[in-house]
Formats: sequence, structure tokens, C-alpha cells
Amino acid sequence: MKMRFPLLLAALLLAVPVLRAQTPYTKTFSRDQVVPNRTGWSFWYLPTGVADTLNIKISHVDTLMYSHTPHSHTHDELFILLEGDAILHLNGEETVLHTGDAMICPSNSSHNIQRTDPAQPIRYMVFTQEARDRAGQQPYPFYKENYTAADCLTRFRKNRDFWYLSPAQTLGGLNVRHVVLKGKKVRRNPAGGQLAYVIMEGSADISVDGVPVHLPAESVCYVPKGAASSIASASGRLRYLEVRTH
Repeated sequence: MKMRFPLLLAALLLAVPVLRAQTPYTKTFSRDQVVPNRTGWSFWYLPTGVADTLNIKISHVDTLMYSHTPHSHTHDELFILLEGDAILHLNGEETVLHTGDAMICPSNSSHNIQRTDPAQPIRYMVFTQEARDRAGQQPYPFYKENYTAADCLTRFRKNRDFWYLSPAQTLGGLNVRHVVLKGKKVRRNPAGGQLAYVIMEGSADISVDGVPVHLPAESVCYVPKGAASSIASASGRLRYLEVRTH
């Protein structure tokens, strides 16, 4: 007996692999996943191998006064203080950071961050743009050997949108913007370079190439190069960081 056409079509469709968009990379902070170390612990939101040139982690210092002595390296690091007060050393200059403040430590700059009070822990987020070929490129328009705090410090403004690190500062290198959304407002990002959303307060509904994810505070969603995305508040008020690199 001949198979009817609708049955034949259904059989063919079942035999074809279903193409689904890939689930976006997300990670939410968990104390069960922290990595203990001699100064406290660390937690990797975006470890090496997930994103191209971008790493994001939290360091918590509550045992010793600092994680390391002043040092330098070939990649750029942005420190955002999440808890406590800290002293950041940059090229021999000391600057006190309060919760929410940030400082960029450009490549080859001597730096470290330490507690101001042995009784007060500090917790900070570190955004690292890995070393890259700088031939013919100055990542900062005022590139020099010794940056100062005036070049690199950004004070926190809780209820405002502002740049921790703007494209004008880094010629499109590592950029971090603090954003506040209220209500159901949606912020759309067309396809482009790599992007990470860091949820600081509230909860968010995020779409990456049409795939929806819901994230609470203390979460990160990575958007790879070439993917379009959008973010909306799911809690009335949403405060997040928008992190971009080349």
C-alpha cells in the first residue's frame, strides 16, 4: 500500500536534524564554586577559554592584607570595588577606593590592591583584556609609561548611567558601562564585537540571537562576536554593567 504524502513528509522531517540556537553562556555566583586561596577566595565568571581576550572574576581578600605585591604585566585590568574600602597602588601612587569605585591598570603599569583595615574584608571584580599585538596601535590615546590615578580613576554614581571605561579612553579596547534600567524598558545591542552583561542589582531578561535567558543579580551572560542581544528589567529596577572588547 502506498504511503500517503502527509505521512511521507512527516517521516522525512523527523529524519532531518533539528537546528536550534545555542544556549547562551551564563554563570551565577555561588559560594559552592569559589576557589579558596591564601588570601581568601576567587570566583570566575568568565574564565580563559570562554571569551576571546576577556576574563571576568571576583577576588575576596579577608586573610592577608593583599593578594600580591605591586607587579606589572602585558594585559589591561579594570578593578571595580564591590565591598569595603581599599588602597590601590598605581605606579607608586596610592588612591583610596570606596565601594563602587573603579580604576583601570593599563598594561605594564605597576599595581596592586589591598585592604585599609585588617578587620574589614574587600571584594572586587577584575575585568582582564588579555595581551594583544600592539604594533601600530595605541590602546589609550594618551599612551605613556606612567599612568596616574587622575588618568585611571572613576568614582561610583549609583543612580546614573556612566562609563567606567569609555571607548574614547581605550580606542574601542576594553569598555565598561554602568547602566540603570527601570520598568520594562528594553535595551537592544545589534550584532558586533563580544559583549558581557554583568547583573549587579535586580534581575534581567536577556535575549541572545533570539534565545531567552533570565538572570538574577550576581550573574553574567556572555554574548559572542556576531550575536545580537537585548536586555530588559524583570524586577522594576535593574542595574548592570555592559562590558565590551574588540
